[in-house]
Amino acid sequence: MKFDSPENPIEMIEFIINSLIDFSNKNEYDYKLYNSFAKKKGKSFNRYFSQIDNETDKEKIISDLKTNFHFSIRDIVTDLMAKKNTIGDNFDEGVTYYIAQPIPDNRIRGYESNYKELIELFLDKVQIETVPPTVPAPENIQIETVPPIVPAPENKHPKMFINNGFKMFEYILNNHITENRGRINDISFYYWKMHNDNFIIQKPYPFVEWFTKLYDVESFQIKTLNTIQNPNRLKHYSNSLDWFKLQNQ
Repeated sequence: MKFDSPENPIEMIEFIINSLIDFSNKNEYDYKLYNSFAKKKGKSFNRYFSQIDNETDKEKIISDLKTNFHFSIRDIVTDLMAKKNTIGDNFDEGVTYYIAQPIPDNRIRGYESNYKELIELFLDKVQIETVPPTVPAPENIQIETVPPIVPAPENKHPKMFINNGFKMFEYILNNHITENRGRINDISFYYWKMHNDNFIIQKPYPFVEWFTKLYDVESFQIKTLNTIQNPNRLKHYSNSLDWFKLQNQ
């Protein structure tokens, strides 16, 4: 009688991550499509992740997930260039081969952008908490109670901003975000810059919900940074940072 071998949860998680890469390579970004796929794979991930008892293994998986990115380009030309053999060594004599052109840089950036959108949605769906090891306190040593960290009173909207980021966002909104049809591009650009610089702590979807509710505007979708970045916006953001630093001296 043949018995199926039990699934290895770590290997299954690696398979799930690879499926995210393949999906984002084959499908252009669409929020509903990506969100549905991320939700499906997130359920599978949670099931296998809960089967792992070793906390070190869990921490490694979490670290790998949050590293920029698992992303990889699989291409026949890339494979051939990586080998020490010459191109002629890889072909049979007398057979005609058609060699694909190398993937252009803008296409690679598109793959990376798609994967970034998908992994953000995926991370919203997964449960990746770990249990810190319990270390017994040494005997006869008094443990001091550390007071909790309280956000500075000036830091408005602390669930959305840190480091008094709302102050700078409000300055940018009043001085550099246009009212014309380029407004969504402006908001998207400054969102990503402030998110990357640790002023905004929420991901795109919660940020849009917060913004539309606070400013009573229609919902919109945050665009990817590489599609909206330009020298003018970079200059305005740099000037805003200089202003913000002067205000907080």
